[in-house]
Order: sequence, then structure tokens, then C-alpha cells
Amino acid sequence: MLVRKASRFRLKPGAVREEQLRRHLGCARFVWNKVWRMNHERLERGPPLLWSREADVRLKRWKQSDEHGFLREAPSHALQRKLRDLDKA
Repeated sequence: MLVRKASRFRLKPGAVREEQLRRHLGCARFVWNKVWRMNHERLERGPPLLWSREADVRLKRWKQSDEHGFLREAPSHALQRKLRDLDKA
């Protein structure tokens, strides 16, 4: 007989932690949308797509720039994971 168990829980972060999570998720969404848009334009023009390795190099440049410096706040592994997810999508 197979017994399946499940647990339900809810995270209740404080106000500061919740704001950090929102910023990190916003940065991940920004990276996803920016690389997706670049790939969409490349499909229309003809050059090859940006793969996760090349996009990772661009991500490092974006973090160093003044325009996209806010990406430094987000954990790198989360942003790189988004690039790999986009690669598979």
C-alpha cells in the first residue's frame, strides 16, 4: 500500500525581507525579458540567438554598467538560472 503525505506551509517574511524578495524577483524578470527581447529581434534580423553562456557575459557587463547597476543587488545564481531557463524555453 502506498501512503502519500503532503504538507502545506506558508512563508511569512518580515517587511524588509519581503522587499528584498520583490527586488530579486524583479531583477530576474528584467533579465528574462531583456534577453527574450534580444533573441526575438535576432530571429527577425537573422543573426544567431543568444545562448545562456553569451547572455551570461552580457549579464556581467550589465551589472558593471551604471544603467543596469541595480542588478548587482540580486544574487547571481538566480539571474544565471533565469538565463538557463530561457535557454530551455
